[in-house]
Amino acid sequence: NLCPLVKSKYIESDMEIESMHNAATRDCANQTSRGEPSDDVNTHFVTFVNVNNNLYELDGRRDQGPVLHGSTNRSEFLKDSCSVIKWYIERDPDEVRFSIIALAPTPNCDTFPSNT
Repeated sequence: NLCPLVKSKYIESDMEIESMHNAATRDCANQTSRGEPSDDVNTHFVTFVNVNNNLYELDGRRDQGPVLHGSTNRSEFLKDSCSVIKWYIERDPDEVRFSIIALAPTPNCDTFPSNT
């Protein structure tokens, strides 16, 4: 019953997983094309970041680079990002092909067991 941070440390330190990962990613047959910016693509990844208290959307398929969505701060970043995401959802309410993942530290989970 380990917290996610400790679980990730175990996975990161597992040499067998690292070896399998390296073998799979070295083979060109396992790589996919990024495609062209002009391609009609319905699914891809974007991310939101806080840079100097500004909320940016990073989308590698956009020619104009990062999109500034306004100011934010550390305590409001998640809420501000969700506001932009909500706008996208409301813009196309019948679209169901999306998912959201937040990468964040878990409070009170900053120790790695020393008996491993």
